[in-house]
Amino acid sequence: MSDKLIALFPTTLLVTKYAEDFKKEFKYIRSLEYENQQITGVFRSKDSYLMKHPQLSKLKEFFLEGLDKYTSSILGTDKKLSITQAWVQRNVHNSFAHEHTHPNSIVSGVFYFRNEKHAGISFNKNTIDRIMLPRIKNHRLNSDSWHFEPESGELILFPSSTRHSVPPNVKEESRYCLAFNSFCFDELGVKSLSTHLNIKENDGPR
Repeated sequence: MSDKLIALFPTTLLVTKYAEDFKKEFKYIRSLEYENQQITGVFRSKDSYLMKHPQLSKLKEFFLEGLDKYTSSILGTDKKLSITQAWVQRNVHNSFAHEHTHPNSIVSGVFYFRNEKHAGISFNKNTIDRIMLPRIKNHRLNSDSWHFEPESGELILFPSSTRHSVPPNVKEESRYCLAFNSFCFDELGVKSLSTHLNIKENDGPR
């Protein structure tokens, strides 16, 4: 009998590629107003609700298709996620993003307009191992962090509670990506587990 390696409760990411040309969208996001984040050196678009812009409607459709794939194939639900905030990060030379999570969101996404080995994204394990054996090899099942270098046109979707960071941009030219959060404005939880919440039928503030 052969051995079986079973990965239980993994942190699952979905990477999908935009098949169409996005030169117009890239030109548009570069024309936006940006503000400096100071400590990290990153520039963030002043408007953080970019999915309301008709110039980005085709990308929004692609993002929503990706969210539908994630919720159905990974989360196993037929509930739909809606994009809440969406903003562009412009990483100039040597700028970075510190380790963080995205509160008040279920699944977050990052779409890369220009990222040819500029600066990837690192995901870090949320729990800390209290006992550690010396490792002779590292892989995705035993590592505390894992680094990706997405290509231009790729979208990464991940649980918003996952700790992640961006190393300094090593290129002279800026790296551009669009990040977004999502939430379900329908039903959450299960009635039999006393976790049910129907936002549509909620009476609102008392």
